[in-house]
Amino acid sequence: MIDTIGILSPYIDENLAKIIENQGKKFIKIDCNSGVIEFEFINNNLNGSYDSRISISVKREAWIKSLKDGIPILSKTKPYLYIECSIHKLLLGHNCYGGSSDFNLCIKYLIIFIQKSLDIKLPQYDSWRVKRVDSAECYLLETKKHCMHWFKTLSSVNFARRNTCTFGETGVYLSGSTTTLKFYHKGSEFKKHDKIRLNRYFKKDYLLNTIDKAEKIVRVEVEIHKKKLVSDFSDSKELLEKNEYFTSLGFNFSCDNLPFIELITSNYLNKVHDNQVFKFLKESDVGMETVRKSLDVRERIFNSFESSLAGNLFGFWYQMTTLGENLVKSKMQKRTFYKYRKLLIDNSVSWVDTDITRDESRVINFSPIRSSPRRMLDVDSIIIEKLKEVI
Repeated sequence: MIDTIGILSPYIDENLAKIIENQGKKFIKIDCNSGVIEFEFINNNLNGSYDSRISISVKREAWIKSLKDGIPILSKTKPYLYIECSIHKLLLGHNCYGGSSDFNLCIKYLIIFIQKSLDIKLPQYDSWRVKRVDSAECYLLETKKHCMHWFKTLSSVNFARRNTCTFGETGVYLSGSTTTLKFYHKGSEFKKHDKIRLNRYFKKDYLLNTIDKAEKIVRVEVEIHKKKLVSDFSDSKELLEKNEYFTSLGFNFSCDNLPFIELITSNYLNKVHDNQVFKFLKESDVGMETVRKSLDVRERIFNSFESSLAGNLFGFWYQMTTLGENLVKSKMQKRTFYKYRKLLIDNSVSWVDTDITRDESRVINFSPIRSSPRRMLDVDSIIIEKLKEVI
């Protein structure tokens, strides 16, 4: 599902920029000692469907590479737009479930929606570039308690070189320069941020049903940052061809290394999403069925390796599930740690949510990967009908 997006327009003319700015709010920071204006900008927070916010900013500067040495310099430019919003909330009012994965169609809907709301004409939707996109998946468990139990198991895993923030038993955020990975209980997040706002738009029964379902949902988001998009697309043949095509149509841009809308495909988003989840959980939907209960793990290991190595691996697995990845790593030679961990991963052995740390009957055998039978696939009928309008 597509959630929050951030897109950049080609350069626009000054008259259009002024029209948009005149409907926004100006923010100025002044040094009171010197009277110097440190910065000023105008931001237009357009009310979308269900009071979902659409941030529209007019920009007049960008980091442009110096012709002399190629070092980027913050330079004055023609005006262009940066738009950021949750496309899921714009279409449905909430982002608990039921979102669309059609990135191109979602952006087309957004551009048309803004044009109608402000009575303006914007550059064609496929000429915009992508600076941020959040790819999300939702998984429906049996109860809220199952969700809480699963979040407790995440203490045994680690994502190298990431700042990890935990929110009690309801979420884990792993921030990085290229992506941010988020696992959280949707019910808790929804009641905190959206419930009051949506009381004005939804009937009580619909809202209660939404909350009831959200209480049983584990949501996984991968926020793809500008650095990742530049790395993945800046040298691609497809981007070069698109740059030449839109330049020939008279479009000019504040940057030339970010992908156009059409280059962000479902395959690309799924690949990035799966890769980030795998790096954290060390589980994927490729290969054998994942085992996590002690008897199943022992059978898998001893059937795959000679007895001496199998004994060491089983002991290693026991430590990983009871002590956690970070502590085990600190007590072992790094070479041995990574060798043993890779052997477990390659043989689909998990140390998350095992019967060692809890009663066997409480192991829910859940992993938030896209092949999971708990993955929520249906697109809400409201979104389907709205997107039909722009096809």
